[in-house]
Amino acid sequence: LSNSDIMFAKLGECGTTKSVLTTIECIFNGFFWSSYNRRRHIYWSSWAKIYFPVAEGRLGVWNLADYVRAFSMKLWWWFRSKSSSWSEYLHGHYCQNLHSTTVPYNRNHSPIWHRLCRIRDVAEPFIFWTSGDGLVSFWHDDWLGEKPLAQLLHGDAYTMEPVSYYWHEGDWNVPRILQTVPIHCAETICQIPIAGQGDKIVWTGSSEGAFSTKSVWEAIRQASP
Repeated sequence: LSNSDIMFAKLGECGTTKSVLTTIECIFNGFFWSSYNRRRHIYWSSWAKIYFPVAEGRLGVWNLADYVRAFSMKLWWWFRSKSSSWSEYLHGHYCQNLHSTTVPYNRNHSPIWHRLCRIRDVAEPFIFWTSGDGLVSFWHDDWLGEKPLAQLLHGDAYTMEPVSYYWHEGDWNVPRILQTVPIHCAETICQIPIAGQGDKIVWTGSSEGAFSTKSVWEAIRQASP
């Protein structure tokens, strides 16, 4: 890897402030429109107008703010998929008896948790769960393919029961569901088959369901004017 590759990787992983990104982009701009023999050249275009893809008639480089946001969403994906001891530690330290999408942020929390909290509302709509074991949250995870039930029903005091709490002997516990949600939601829920093949997290931003930084960037980046 070149030094620039390492720099951009660290920039994405660690994040930075808006003022730092602006300074870096000014340096890029100066490189393209630099002076010659101490004679200052004209800035023919701002950096904000030329960082779009080549297919859109631009340079084909990433907007640094979009780059950092894409890596922030990658961190959220790692955290939600619980695929590492790092994510398990954060769940245990910050979430405890709360769902990760509802944990309030305060100034005493770490910078990494602050970064996750800032990006979760952007990243979470791209996450869908298939409820095989029924361990995903009945209220706070999107396993219906629309939104989490807590958002569909516009409530804020929902509990932490897993989907399997509403199962009975391999099928849906219809009386319990009808006691909990409106009938139109109950009808949708009861149409979902109980697979029993393990819960699976799906990234809806890609056709394969697998997370990729490129698919994130395509979903969140600014479009060329």
